[in-house]
Amino acid sequence: MAKQETCSNGSNGSISSYAPHLLNRWAAKDGHYSYEKVLHEGTYGTTLLARRGKFGPRLAILLFHLPWANTVREVHLKKLSGLRHKNLVHLIDCYDCHDPPLTTMSMTQFPSKSLPPPTAVAVVMELSLSGTLSKYLNKYRVNEETRLRWYNDLAMGLHYLHSNGILHWDLRPENIFIQDDQLRLANIGFMQTAKESNRKKFNFNHSVFLEEYVEEAIPFIAPETFGGVYNKSSEIFSLGLIFLAIAESPDCGYHKARWSNTTDVLGKLLHSRLPPRTTKPVHLLEPPVTQARPQESSLFNEMLSHNPHSRPTTEGVLTSLEGITLGGKETLTSMAVKWICSC
Repeated sequence: MAKQETCSNGSNGSISSYAPHLLNRWAAKDGHYSYEKVLHEGTYGTTLLARRGKFGPRLAILLFHLPWANTVREVHLKKLSGLRHKNLVHLIDCYDCHDPPLTTMSMTQFPSKSLPPPTAVAVVMELSLSGTLSKYLNKYRVNEETRLRWYNDLAMGLHYLHSNGILHWDLRPENIFIQDDQLRLANIGFMQTAKESNRKKFNFNHSVFLEEYVEEAIPFIAPETFGGVYNKSSEIFSLGLIFLAIAESPDCGYHKARWSNTTDVLGKLLHSRLPPRTTKPVHLLEPPVTQARPQESSLFNEMLSHNPHSRPTTEGVLTSLEGITLGGKETLTSMAVKWICSC
């Protein structure tokens, strides 16, 4: 079998380096799906473009390679696939992938409980044709009406997760998709139940996951997480930074400046990396947020409080959003009613 490298031994080999026919076999799942191409190569896996069957709707298949495959299995993605909300990307399927792929005949060679460990875990989910929030914010400014509606989308999606005892674990614009002008939370590969996270302290310093993953996630990590604590309040902090990124688009600075931009609001916030963010409160430092949009600024400051206990819950965020006026005249609630009636 021709391939450049393998991750079946637990290394971090690239899944896309496997021969196309192997990716096709992995994606196929006995004819359920058909592989088209690699969409994205990430730290913990690869996203494939596929179809249901040969001519059905297009889907995304996330292949989580080792050691992330074990983590995906531990958080019971099959159970999470039962979650339904308009602001969550729908998870369709979850299955193991082996190298070489197991056929019905080859599986008879193994006792029922002694199948070889998988090389990867495949997660099938809806495909967003409009791309990620991250790509959108790098190009466009979000108008006021859309901005407030998108805040609400994210808060409602996260509220649904928290209400079901689930943490997202990876809140950032790259993991938010735009579908039919709505925002949907995606990438649940590291979601855990809140009960599980409370029993086991999140070890920031020694986790293999974070040692390799943190470079992408660190701008949106709450201060307490650097000390080993991760909970619902930590995700409110991350959500606040995402709100701020939406408010400041397309001059967010966090992609172009790589935390070196000290001239705009978000650039300064993201510049507060280790160690400053662990010891100093995060504040909004410059206009236009503080002067042009005082209602949003007040909410942002609450969500970005250095003290986790001072941050609002998702329910509190939603309540605050209901009171924010559009152009000083219209509330988010009345705007939403008009938008729904126009559909």
